[in-house]
Amino acid sequence: MELIKAVFNDLYPTKKGMQIVFNLTRRMEKEELQGLYDTKGEVLAISWKPYKEQRSLSANSYFHVLVGKLAAKVGATNTAVKNKMIREYGQYEYVGESIPTYLVKPEFAEEIMNNPAVHFTKVGFEGDRIKLAVMRGSHTYNSAEMARLIEGTISECKEQEIETLPPEELKKMLDMWKPRKAAADE
Repeated sequence: MELIKAVFNDLYPTKKGMQIVFNLTRRMEKEELQGLYDTKGEVLAISWKPYKEQRSLSANSYFHVLVGKLAAKVGATNTAVKNKMIREYGQYEYVGESIPTYLVKPEFAEEIMNNPAVHFTKVGFEGDRIKLAVMRGSHTYNSAEMARLIEGTISECKEQEIETLPPEELKKMLDMWKPRKAAADE
């Protein structure tokens, strides 16, 4: 079952624990409701966290187009340029309130920092080891975070005299993202 956006409403003590009430922010299809109903009485694994709107997919696609243009211009791989942009303009990964860090030998740092699956940035040294912090992948960014990443990447492109979208088109693309109305408001 997909993740469902909901608003916490209330909770009530019961003899066996707690009844928690959520209001869904969209209508559920008949099949989804049946699937939920079919789990009645079963123990479910449920987690919740504050909802953050995601950036538009066109913004992420545009970021990757810019990465490709920069890579071709400077003679680097797309992975190397993407990781560089995420290091300079991206967001740290948090686990709880901590940023995961790793200590690596200097001879392995460059190879690790150009990993296509996990993004790292140098944050210091401990003894003879380089300390790397984990950065989030661009696919996890909300609109403001993606805008910062794209704007930083555009500034890098301009330094290399690479053509980018005019400011008004870029603004329009970034503004395409709008919060979805709650089903109750529709």
